[in-house]
Amino acid sequence: KQRCVLAQSTHANGRAPGSALLLRTITQGIGLPEPLLLSASGSLYVGNQSKQTVTVYGPGQKRVKRTISQGVDGPEQMLFGP
Repeated sequence: KQRCVLAQSTHANGRAPGSALLLRTITQGIGLPEPLLLSASGSLYVGNQSKQTVTVYGPGQKRVKRTISQGVDGPEQMLFGP
């Protein structure tokens, strides 16, 4: 089963370099999860290359909030526009 693990570097919090704090592990709705994009509001956008979709997860959530498939073709890059 594929999974996407999100972690935050803890080096800035006084921990050893290379250590991390696990934020969440996502297994629902992913397929070759790359790229990842985090919005200012904390929503996570995951490009699923094998499914030709982008799945969106709310802040701190593991369940799919919505799936974007229209106009998606092997997502390799994602950007937020104005």
